[in-house]
Amino acid sequence: MGTTSFFRIKLTSVFAAALVVSTFACGDGPPSSPAARIYTGELTGTDVRLGIIATEHHARLFFCGGATTYETMTRWVTSDIDTAHKLSLPSSPTERWVLQGTVADAEVSGTIDMGDANSRPFHATAISERTISGLYEGTASCGRLGLIVVQATPDAKPTGQGACVGPVLEQVNPLEPIVRNPDGAIVVTIGSATAEREVRAAVPPPD
Repeated sequence: MGTTSFFRIKLTSVFAAALVVSTFACGDGPPSSPAARIYTGELTGTDVRLGIIATEHHARLFFCGGATTYETMTRWVTSDIDTAHKLSLPSSPTERWVLQGTVADAEVSGTIDMGDANSRPFHATAISERTISGLYEGTASCGRLGLIVVQATPDAKPTGQGACVGPVLEQVNPLEPIVRNPDGAIVVTIGSATAEREVRAAVPPPD
């Protein structure tokens, strides 16, 4: 899902079920909880970007597909983290994704099967607080907004990839150049609309 392409598709029931209403942080920058760790990365060999916010016992992950993968690989999931720092998705009769991985201070790595019997590796590294890298979220009429921002160094140009996940899936475009306002918000547009919305640092999962 590049910054110039536009898409709007009907989601399957699996994706629609992933939409959960929640409250959002209003502070500047990443969540203030010292237990929350934030990582950004990718699904190896694909255009899927990954944002993660993890606490001691749980993690929220946003897989954001690109131009060739948005239809089947864009989804928010919440994972358990066990005492050995292993990731796993809670099982349910409708859960088709299978996640396995390990959470460390500096990185998260593992594999994800997105319901097609194809196990793909992923890798994400901890963000630097000197950059605006991170996982951001918000809400709009289309559903939950998600934005993954990557900035290699404080002087590097940030890049962003995002989507709105709900009854339909739409592209989320950060305004260029990507900046984080003093109140912690990043301004985005949705699809081909020009109306501006805000996303803020993602909320840690309840622990």
